[in-house]
Amino acid sequence: MEEQARLQPLTNIGTAGHVDHGKTTLVEALTGIWAARYSEELKRGITLKIGYADTAIYKCPSCEPPRAYYTEATAGPDLKCKYCKSDLVFERRVSFVDVPGHEMLMAVMIAGAALMDGVVFVVDASQKCPRPQTREHFTALSIIGIKNMVVVQNKVDVVSKERALENHREIREFLSGTWAENAPIIPVSALHKVNIDALIWAIEEEIPTPRRDPSKDPMMLVARSFDVNKPGTPIKELRGGVLG
Repeated sequence: MEEQARLQPLTNIGTAGHVDHGKTTLVEALTGIWAARYSEELKRGITLKIGYADTAIYKCPSCEPPRAYYTEATAGPDLKCKYCKSDLVFERRVSFVDVPGHEMLMAVMIAGAALMDGVVFVVDASQKCPRPQTREHFTALSIIGIKNMVVVQNKVDVVSKERALENHREIREFLSGTWAENAPIIPVSALHKVNIDALIWAIEEEIPTPRRDPSKDPMMLVARSFDVNKPGTPIKELRGGVLG
């Protein structure tokens, strides 16, 4: 099981938040993988389909958090702590489910949310909170029953200290009285990879690996499908499709 845990992510962590608040950039900062891979996504600069990326989380046994926490993307190839040079200890492997933020793609977001064990909720510090899809994504998460959340206050590198504090108050007011009112708010710059160690620490504290019973029958959740048949293909020539 230990070897399996190193190879197979056992926790699915989703992103949520308004369009262009930095969800895909944050996933890249955590994993080193740009989850938006389709040509139309790259051309338009927004996420259109569900994206996936996984990474291992490591911890330094000698340093105090948050500086003790790393992912494969933030640790060096030698997997040693950059502060004390101790060997990093493997904690777990997690998968990130990156969903679109655009209002026209809420169905795609909801399909992705069904896969999530927890969520990283991204808010742009330079914009007033909440934005339209901030509200809609949070409502969708509430309906689905997500209970483990870390709020990321992104783009703090482009705002003043006063604006960052004001945005923090806006987020707290938005979450007040909800299931997420005590969720931690982690200020980061995903673009410049600032304070990512604090975010990893918060993920470890707030989004545990779910208890699963491998002896039970498996349950498969279908988030999307792909039709490999061209329109108008005769029935006798249908070749099926792909579920994923």
